[in-house]
Amino acid sequence: MAPSHRLARFQRLSPEVLEAFAFCSSHPRVAEQAAQALFELQAAAPGLPLDSAVLPLLPY
Repeated sequence: MAPSHRLARFQRLSPEVLEAFAFCSSHPRVAEQAAQALFELQAAAPGLPLDSAVLPLLPY
C-alpha cells in the first residue's frame, strides 16, 4: 500500500491524469498507485441516474 502522503498526492490529480498513469508500463508501482487512487475516486463518486427507457428492462 502506498504511503498516505503519496496516495493523497495521487487523489488530487484529475481522473484523466490518473488513468494515464495507471497504464504507465515503464513504472509499475506508479501505475498501481494511480489505479488505486482512480478506483477510490470512482467508488466515491455518486452513481449516475438510470435512463427511463432502461428501467423496464431491469429484472428488479
